[in-house]
Amino acid sequence: MIQAIQECCNNIAKKLEQAAEKIRTHDQGVKSDSYNIEKLEKEVVELNRKHDHLSTLVEQLEYDHANCLLQNAQERVEASHPLQLHDRVKANFLSEIRSLQQAIEFK
Repeated sequence: MIQAIQECCNNIAKKLEQAAEKIRTHDQGVKSDSYNIEKLEKEVVELNRKHDHLSTLVEQLEYDHANCLLQNAQERVEASHPLQLHDRVKANFLSEIRSLQQAIEFK
């Protein structure tokens, strides 16, 4: 009978040790998951920062491109031969170009 009780106690001790090992393994997994989540959060923050920077660069490139197109149009209108473009039409074109440039600068 004592031997049966000892075996039962040994079985309980083994099961407790197995449970403790599962808990340790689970805790390590949770710590690993927490580390991975923290690492991913940092990567997300960095990617958002890079996205914002690239968005700013794209806006600046669009602004520069629009200004360049308007500048080229203005130069072509100003350089046109008087017979090719009536002065009033030329003045209207230049006025429209300036308005567009101001709109871009305001943006």
